[in-house]
Amino acid sequence: MKQRTDDDFIAWWEANKERENNIVKQIITGLPLGLLMGIGMVGMIWSGWYERANMEAFTKFSPTLLVLIICIIAIFAAVFYKRFQCEMYQQRYDELIFKQKNKLKSKVHEESM
Repeated sequence: MKQRTDDDFIAWWEANKERENNIVKQIITGLPLGLLMGIGMVGMIWSGWYERANMEAFTKFSPTLLVLIICIIAIFAAVFYKRFQCEMYQQRYDELIFKQKNKLKSKVHEESM
């Protein structure tokens, strides 16, 4: 497996920055993680580990409302995760650009002496 270098990452992020920050792409690519969390919540409710919570959930909520709430949580988790990931990529990009600028400054400074 080829390991990415810093220059490869900088080129990739400059080319894909706008696409990665698109809300539709964030929902589509992050939805599996969000749905996994939703399935975990449904599993906890149906497992019966806390009977009082199950009684409250099934007497006060309709199943449709429960599915809607889980879908909203899944979409929120998907967008939150992908936005966090984009912020981490942007931070890494900024740090690498800063490093490159400092290297250029030090080379220019050394050559001028």
